[in-house]
Amino acid sequence: ELTGENVQYPVVYTLDGLFLSHGVSGIVNHMGNTAFMPKAIVVALHTPDTWQYLPKIERTSGWRFGDSPNLVDDYMKFLKEELIPFIDNEYRTNDFRVIIGMSPTAILALHTFMFEPELFDATYLFAAMNIFDLGYKKDKRILDELVEYLGKNPERDGYLYISSAASDLARRPQQKANMEELRSRISQLTLKHLNYKIEEIEQGGHYPMAMAATISAIQFSFPT
Repeated sequence: ELTGENVQYPVVYTLDGLFLSHGVSGIVNHMGNTAFMPKAIVVALHTPDTWQYLPKIERTSGWRFGDSPNLVDDYMKFLKEELIPFIDNEYRTNDFRVIIGMSPTAILALHTFMFEPELFDATYLFAAMNIFDLGYKKDKRILDELVEYLGKNPERDGYLYISSAASDLARRPQQKANMEELRSRISQLTLKHLNYKIEEIEQGGHYPMAMAATISAIQFSFPT
């Protein structure tokens, strides 16, 4: 019976609370009220000094990670053992969860996709092509890690959405090349259940593209 106390909602977790939470919340509210997606709960994680929670990056490709303590395991434990159980206990959630990361925090979102696959059903990576030339190891890109992971896990299900602003790709040809390579290599894999989308966003620059990307990702993983 779909009375109020029985309705349950998917949950959208945004890692970049400062840059994403208000825009994503507004879009989710609008699209839920106009039946383009189920009504949903948005959880904004504003994590001061996010850099310290990223995984250890050996291949930096010009990024300045400094002496980050790399507390990614602590962050994964926080998500898995504290935050998600708290949200599920306090609110009427269903079992569909989304995580959104943007630029640096896209690394964290992708890390959950590969190393904590049971946590989220959909993973959105915005302004993300700048992360794929980085690497956990000096001689291996995150791009290669993802392709290798998918190749070893053909039964992996869920939704993976990756996008960057067209203006970023135009200014940085290597990011454009990485996007084309990623599309090509994933298309050659036998993925039985995973739905994925990799696209350029024409509207907005590096951070403003998140609004158009949110709409596109929602339409991709919550079909009307």
